Amino acid sequence: MKQISSFLFISAVATLLYARENPFVSFVDMSQMPITSLDPIVKEELKEFEFSLPAGAMIIDSIVVHYQDASGKVKSQSYEVDKKINWHYPLYLSHTPKKHFETKEYQPLNFVKIVHEGTTIRIYTTNRMIRNFHLVNPFKLVFDFENKQSFLTKREKMDKPVVEYAVGNHGNYYRVVFEFDATYRYEVKKMPNGVKIELK
Repeated sequence: MKQISSFLFISAVATLLYARENPFVSFVDMSQMPITSLDPIVKEELKEFEFSLPAGAMIIDSIVVHYQDASGKVKSQSYEVDKKINWHYPLYLSHTPKKHFETKEYQPLNFVKIVHEGTTIRIYTTNRMIRNFHLVNPFKLVFDFENKQSFLTKREKMDKPVVEYAVGNHGNYYRVVFEFDATYRYEVKKMPNGVKIELK
């Protein structure tokens, strides 16, 4: 009886080991996992692109643009045109940023001032920043500053790419949150009198 039990035990162990060559390896097949990287993809900035349509083209019905967003997903956007063209002349796609952005200032509290200019946001305060991080869906940048003052939450709409900002009291600190219209790469730089945020 003992020999039969030992045989059954050895058979069971052998079966388990055969089923998994290394029983200590994770069940997840890493070869099937997507490859990701935190390193930004460096591309030459688009300024102007020239192209021509085949001979005989008379009307542009629509234009479809395939693009990659900040998350790496490839998406498409179509634009209705329905305009007559002369196929002898080339077409141009121009990407020229505005030379001057309107500067707007927001003063939610007497110890916090926000200055927004295009893709640059500055938070002016003498309070020490504790931490900063971002959230997704929707994309938000969050900044916590030391301060024990009590106040009601302040909220205000802003110009794109920022949707709005909110400043809220959290006991020993207050939180400044910016909500954006899309996902952005960004860089945070400390200033002597606050924090500077640059969207990429």
